Amino acid sequence: MSDTRRVEQEIPWMRPASAWSLYRTAKPTAADRQKQRIAQAFEEVLERQSFDKITVIEIARKCGISRQTFYNHFLDKYDLVNWMYRQLVVGTTGRIGIDMTWERAVRTKLEIMRSKDWFFSKVYRVGDREGLLEHEPRLVFNYYESNLKRLTGKVLDEKERYALMLYCHGAVRMTAEWIRTAPDTPVDVIVEADMAALPPFARRTFLGNR
Repeated sequence: MSDTRRVEQEIPWMRPASAWSLYRTAKPTAADRQKQRIAQAFEEVLERQSFDKITVIEIARKCGISRQTFYNHFLDKYDLVNWMYRQLVVGTTGRIGIDMTWERAVRTKLEIMRSKDWFFSKVYRVGDREGLLEHEPRLVFNYYESNLKRLTGKVLDEKERYALMLYCHGAVRMTAEWIRTAPDTPVDVIVEADMAALPPFARRTFLGNR
């Protein structure tokens, strides 16, 4: 089974509620399963209309829950989208150096995003401060920083943190542009470009002498 197919099967909102996994050792809680059902309901609603027109009441109705139950799990629909994206990151780049190489993790993430290009294209068009584009760079940075610390045992200095954040902002924006305007560009091209843009210290850790 390919990495892409395996991770797709593990990502909660792409699968039935019983298939929750995402590199977890503990069984899913009732809250985990409810979040997944809410995410799946949101995706179904998003297929029919734009993000800005979707209401929490509509998502709750589609999921068969009360509005308050939704708020028991998410602050709002922005928080829901950011949670859904975190599941993708945890299942791909969050596993660098655990059971995936950097290249495998990035490639898998991009292939999944391309397979769901309609979804990401819609959420990337949200220009609000709470939208995914505003939150994604920091989220990606946190996982990269965590990976680097785990693999090297060292804490990034100020210059390295700045360089890594610069990379994350650029990679996120270019990925969003790719999804919104040119999803037919081969994933290989994006992976090679991302690889070339990695800060030298991160490149050495993730890719060795490549």
